[in-house]
Amino acid sequence: MDLFRAPPPPTSATSPSLSTFEPVSGPPAPIAPKRVCAVCGGPLRAGARKEARSCSGKCRIIACRQRRHSHLLNRLAVAEAALSAAAEAVAALRPIAAQGPHVTASLAVSGGGK
Repeated sequence: MDLFRAPPPPTSATSPSLSTFEPVSGPPAPIAPKRVCAVCGGPLRAGARKEARSCSGKCRIIACRQRRHSHLLNRLAVAEAALSAAAEAVAALRPIAAQGPHVTASLAVSGGGK
């Protein structure tokens, strides 16, 4: 008798049959929430990574443009604030400049520390 071609000897099952299991009591297991695209609200595909936020390349590009747009708006607000401060400084210097070069030469500059 060839051991490699002979069928395995019959064995008894060591695990109980499925019909003897009792249902689990208590609340049902929570169902994982469906993940949706951050741009269009469509469902993400089942194999998407955990960190995925968009359903397609198109939505990813739209999200990138939205981030860049908000970043540019923030930079614009900072630049406008700087221009406003510069305009105030120029307005404060105009009366001094209007007095002429001889008067401005006699003005003392404070903060020299001497």
